[in-house]
Amino acid sequence: MEKPFSDDEFSQMLELIQVFSECEMDQFAMWKIPSKYGDVFIQLARSPQIKASEYVDMSVLLDEKSNKAE
Repeated sequence: MEKPFSDDEFSQMLELIQVFSECEMDQFAMWKIPSKYGDVFIQLARSPQIKASEYVDMSVLLDEKSNKAE
């Protein structure tokens, strides 16, 4: 069994996606990543593909991390 992400690893992943979205991404990014369960498809976009209210707002976790650093 694979070891699950720690809270710090998950926070780091979110921070890196945020940096990517600010420094590298234009309008969208579409990725396919292989896993032992089959391919995983990831879409990052500047506009929602469904109602914005249906997305999980991850900014809360990013804010928690920045508040801990202060």
